[in-house]
Amino acid sequence: MPGFFISNFGKIELDNFRNNECVTDEWQIDGVFCARNTLNKFLHDKVFAEGKECFIIMEGVLLNKAELLVDYDVETVEELVSSMYLQHGRIFFDGFRGSFSGALYDKAREEWVIFTNHYGDNPVFYYTDNTGCFAFGSQVNYVLSALAKEGVDLTLNMDAVYMMLSYGFMVDESTYAGEIKRLLPGSFAVVNKFGEVKVDSYYRPKEYLQDLSDWSDEEIIQEMDRLFQRAVLRGLSKDVEYGYGHLCDLSGGLDSRMTTWVAHELGFAPILNVAFSQSQYLDQLIAQEIAAYLHNEFIFKSLDDANFIFDAKQIVEMNFGLSLVAGITGAESFMRRLNFNSLGMGHTGQMGDVVVGSFLGSADELDDFRPGGNYSNKRVERIAPPMTRGYVDREQYLLETRGFLGALSSHFVRRNYTEVASPFLDVDFFNFCLSIPIEKRANHKLYKRWILEKHPEAAQFVWEKEGAKITSTKLSRLLKKCMRGAKRMLTKMRGGTPISSMNPFDVWYKSNADIRKWIDEELVRERPTCPSYVRAEIDSYIRDSSTLEKMQALTTLLAIDYYFGDASYGGLGAGMEQPSKEN
Repeated sequence: MPGFFISNFGKIELDNFRNNECVTDEWQIDGVFCARNTLNKFLHDKVFAEGKECFIIMEGVLLNKAELLVDYDVETVEELVSSMYLQHGRIFFDGFRGSFSGALYDKAREEWVIFTNHYGDNPVFYYTDNTGCFAFGSQVNYVLSALAKEGVDLTLNMDAVYMMLSYGFMVDESTYAGEIKRLLPGSFAVVNKFGEVKVDSYYRPKEYLQDLSDWSDEEIIQEMDRLFQRAVLRGLSKDVEYGYGHLCDLSGGLDSRMTTWVAHELGFAPILNVAFSQSQYLDQLIAQEIAAYLHNEFIFKSLDDANFIFDAKQIVEMNFGLSLVAGITGAESFMRRLNFNSLGMGHTGQMGDVVVGSFLGSADELDDFRPGGNYSNKRVERIAPPMTRGYVDREQYLLETRGFLGALSSHFVRRNYTEVASPFLDVDFFNFCLSIPIEKRANHKLYKRWILEKHPEAAQFVWEKEGAKITSTKLSRLLKKCMRGAKRMLTKMRGGTPISSMNPFDVWYKSNADIRKWIDEELVRERPTCPSYVRAEIDSYIRDSSTLEKMQALTTLLAIDYYFGDASYGGLGAGMEQPSKEN
């Protein structure tokens, strides 16, 4: 994933998956090497420049840039950053909206401020030691390359192994190398002139709640709709600013539907909608119907062959093994084939159902701090209990782990091709929705009312989750569910493969001999990077496990290769000490 690198180790070469599509720059200041290797898109939102008082790096996009330039009476992002830093100090970036990261060097103070965005999908990884050496980078391999150059020994982080084998993603700042950490969403680091690093938080969900006790439901829906429309406007206006076409995901769910629907209502056109699923599954059929109704161009990527599974190693190179390789499904293989020269950001509906809705079914679950959001229970007891990490309630825990650290890791992969946005992740909209009592948000009650009252035409299409329109009665939904179950059973009795989900991994594993053979062989293949104690854990996953659990085990193995394998083996850890004992 393109980005930047800062270290007092000296110069390294930054290697991206798409180097030929990147712009490169280098700078040295006060003994620190700085470089960027950024995607050649949205360059007026990015900065790599030295000013009189500061050196500034900005990566990603600022969706509220136009508003901020007016508010601070400046003309460029470089001037904007300088002005906001002067007025607001170290956490000036809290006022930015979008997927961004960056760094600022204050020459007078001789200190760096290095930051990621509110929800961390524009990540920063770092290494520091007690001698004052440090390295920060947008990609894990940037940091790995610097450590290999310096001969720094790395140790395998077993917490990361157990997180992947249970959750399918990291639930804290861990990477597979114990010495390399990730800046958590809403966090920043301050590095002083001695190389000492202090990490702090500037944003966590549920810390900025409004008191809505005197608001009627109508007032809440009105404000929610206003903020959502502004979020959509911010996102798609970025395409217009650069003369790009609009690219929006579309499925059978409500989230991507509302992104596309409101964009259409705001006059953005033409829109290219893309969908990924098994052929003839509801995600294809509903998305195709909506796109036709809105007169949008529509491209469907069938996942019937499930060949994206063979791209597992490449996905690990893009997401650094921090999330299940199967999480991105066929989106990466599809993006690989698109011409992004004329296309703008990838607009999604990420996390809509858990902010307009909720991870929870009722307020009674708020104080339940049992592990949650995990794909497997086999090793979840090896992970520290959730309540030890300072969450105010279960909803915050799930938003920060399953949401930010899990679901949004797919943006790591997407950002190799273009920048990504979801209006549901607009911080202003996000904070307002979390201020709404869970009783109103749970089970999509408020979500449905919002659509019916503000965008009623969007309700005329079936909702994939329930196989019925949101206007259907409970009895009608129950009957449709029973009919779908009967149809799947009949198909199975006739020897066919029932279409039961968007990504039916067990079906693919059972019905596709090539996939089954490849997964099984990859899981047992001898790997010089894998210690015996990890191999024992993996072997237990080979026996008596779901296909998804097998993919968790495979992700673990490929990630260890990536962090600790030598160059000839395909890894990045040339010259590093191989893990030999459990840490």
